[in-house]
Amino acid sequence: MSCSILRERLLPLADVCKLLPNRPHRSTVERWRLRGVRGVRLETWLVGGCRYTSYEALDRFFAATTASADGPPCSGRSTPGRNAWPADSGPQDAEASRILDDAGISGPPAKEEDR
Repeated sequence: MSCSILRERLLPLADVCKLLPNRPHRSTVERWRLRGVRGVRLETWLVGGCRYTSYEALDRFFAATTASADGPPCSGRSTPGRNAWPADSGPQDAEASRILDDAGISGPPAKEEDR
């Protein structure tokens, strides 16, 4: 991702460790620059023999690695939890519900229109 170094607030790469709350080791920050995380590399610039990044580059890096780990952002509507019952998908669900009822296992709560 290219951006203008003159428009960003520069930070020596060595100071990134002191800035972050979990205080990662300097080698971790170097790994973010060289190899990256989840296919995302930290943007840096070499200025006068000193390696710099920027607050904005850190922000982009953390946003991209989080998106890579979590998948695309939620559209704003609620998604079912891991153990939530799926929506009724027809005859197969009716058959499965009948088998569970026969076995004495309760299924998902009844919908308002089913009551």
